[in-house]
Amino acid sequence: MIEIKKHINKKFEKYECDFIFFKNDLLLSKYLITEETKIFPTGTVTYGFYWVKKNYISYSFYSQDNIFLASRYDICQDLKIFVKPNIKVSFLDLILDFWVYPNRIFWEDEKDVLKAKEKKLINFNQQSIIKNTREELQNSYLTIEEEKKYIVLNI
Repeated sequence: MIEIKKHINKKFEKYECDFIFFKNDLLLSKYLITEETKIFPTGTVTYGFYWVKKNYISYSFYSQDNIFLASRYDICQDLKIFVKPNIKVSFLDLILDFWVYPNRIFWEDEKDVLKAKEKKLINFNQQSIIKNTREELQNSYLTIEEEKKYIVLNI
């Protein structure tokens, strides 16, 4: 399957992932990190969670030994899932990310959101999505994390 992550500045990234399932408005993918990154070592397994009716997607990162490393939530809009002719998911990334580590949580790219507002790169509706989704994640991430871990351990 292909993930297409569109950015506010019109650029986009494409990732080829393994399709796991699509049911109950959730698409699950798997991606193996093959080159060391600033955050995760080579061999880290990434599970992508794409909910049809949510304004966020999430990635869970696991070691090769299936030990949970972290999760990231990307606030987004316009999530679309295509199943024919090939499975594809696309979304517009709204800049703000929420990281969940076993020992801490934090928001990333808050300054970039402010810059985008100043430059009028994000409209009022997108600003509202960012604000409301931030509140939703802040209040419910523990429950979402439990659900995600259950799914990963039972695939």
